[in-house]
Amino acid sequence: MTEEKLVKGLIRYIDFTSMAHPQMIHYTEKLKFNMEQYKKVRDEVFLGQNINPDKMPFDIREYAKHTLRRGTTGDKREIIKALGGIVYIHNQMICSAPSK
Repeated sequence: MTEEKLVKGLIRYIDFTSMAHPQMIHYTEKLKFNMEQYKKVRDEVFLGQNINPDKMPFDIREYAKHTLRRGTTGDKREIIKALGGIVYIHNQMICSAPSK
């Protein structure tokens, strides 16, 4: 499995989890802080383009998309920790339980 496929799979998994089971995402203090810092920069970019950042939704999905592609290893680990457990790769798909 390539890193690109892994990132795409994790993003898909986070998208699904945040929509279908948001209670399964456990925000650590570090993750909350990192998300706040990212949002500040994002909002400044939007304001510079005359876009109201309050009209642009922000959640873990957007943060994860950015961080899994461009973030530090530590920041990526915080996202995985937030998923509340072990994630598995089965048939090049990310899942939350081992396949039998």
